[in-house]
Parts: sequence; structure tokens; C-alpha cells
Amino acid sequence: MSTYWRNKTALDAYVGVQTTEGISYGGNQRWFAKNKATSTLADYGCGLVALGDFFLMAARKYPAAVRQPPFAQAVYLRYLHAFGRKYLTIFPYIGSNAWQIWRAAYRCAKNHGLPFRIHWGTSLRKMPLQMASMLREGLPVPFCVGPNLNPFLPRQKVSLYQLQDDRLQKTGAVRAHYMNLTGLYQDGQKNLYLQVSSWGKCYYISWKEYTAYRRRQPPLLGSWLSNILVVHTGETPI
Repeated sequence: MSTYWRNKTALDAYVGVQTTEGISYGGNQRWFAKNKATSTLADYGCGLVALGDFFLMAARKYPAAVRQPPFAQAVYLRYLHAFGRKYLTIFPYIGSNAWQIWRAAYRCAKNHGLPFRIHWGTSLRKMPLQMASMLREGLPVPFCVGPNLNPFLPRQKVSLYQLQDDRLQKTGAVRAHYMNLTGLYQDGQKNLYLQVSSWGKCYYISWKEYTAYRRRQPPLLGSWLSNILVVHTGETPI
């Protein structure tokens, strides 16, 4: 673990895909070709990647879930394409919404006999506890920074950070984007950060910045969209 962090709850390993740049940290919808068949997935398939990777990780604990994590990029993309055709339709300019993510996860778990209780969304107070519980069970947490619905702050996003020379550096920002949470980290000042997989790379999101973004959204809808998929296996109370 980097000396930057003082405490963590994280997965021991995560989905890796062999690419021309090396082994990725999770999937990346941008690997899909920009053609008639897959351009929508390339542009709006973040929810498909998050859910597809979730079930690849579930397969390590529950082998009936799906086949074991593939490492060849072409095989991985075929897996995602097949998963999407069966469970999760991705729409142009929209992608997928929280209800679709929940329904797809529920159907896949049910079809494979997985002992999951699944629902979308939890309160902000309970969210870190729910996240930590799933991580301890070896499962990533499908996680969304919802769309910005605040007309008075049209440019706001949530920053993405990466560790560079053992310091956090901002390297991007997101909104209306699904990711998988793979760890909870605390720095020396006990500030909480969410480790996430996005676009095949590892990033960190400040919990303070994420909750501030969420609170600036309209009540109910904004908090519902910026939330997590809660999966309870029954092994650890949530």
C-alpha cells in the first residue's frame, strides 16, 4: 500500500484485461469499436462495464455466476456484448439508468442461482458501511455519480484523482457516470476517498467532494441517481 494512505478496506484483486498498454484495472467501454453495431456501447456503456465487471468478480466467489474473468481484450468485449444483449440495453445519449442496473443485476443473479439480495440506493449516512460490507465479501460496488440536474451550477462535476509520486493529482472529472468502487481509503488527516475503476484505470474520489455534489442536486431524484447498487449475500449484515 502506498505510504500516502493510513487505512483501507479494499479488494485483494480486480478484473484485469490485457491491452496493448498492459493490464488494465477493470474494463473500458471505449474499447468498443466506433461502428454501427457498437458505437453506442463505446460512448454510453459505462453501466454495462460496471455491472459486467461486478459479475466477473462475483464469479470468483460464486463460480456459477459467469465464466472466470477473461484477460484477452477481444474475449472481454464479446463477454460484455453478450451480457448487454441478455440483461442490459444501452440507449444512445442516455446509456442506462439506475432502475435498469438494478433489474439487470437481479435477473442475472436469479438466473445463476446466486444468493444475492439486491436493491438500488441507500442513505448517505449508511453508504460507507454498505460499501465496506460488500468489499469485505469480495464484491466491488457498482457506483454512480449521477447527472448534474442543478441548473444554477451547470458545469459542476466530481473530480478524479490518481496517485503520482505518492501524491494525489487531479486527472479528470465525471458526472452521469457509472464506476465500480474497489476500495475505501483514508489519508493522514482521516479524509475518506473512494477507490474506483473507470476506463480501465484506478482513480480516487474524495468523499467530501462527492457528497457535496450530491447535496447540490434536487432532493430525492438527485440523491437516488448518485448512489450505489447494494448487494447483500447474507454472510455479512448490512
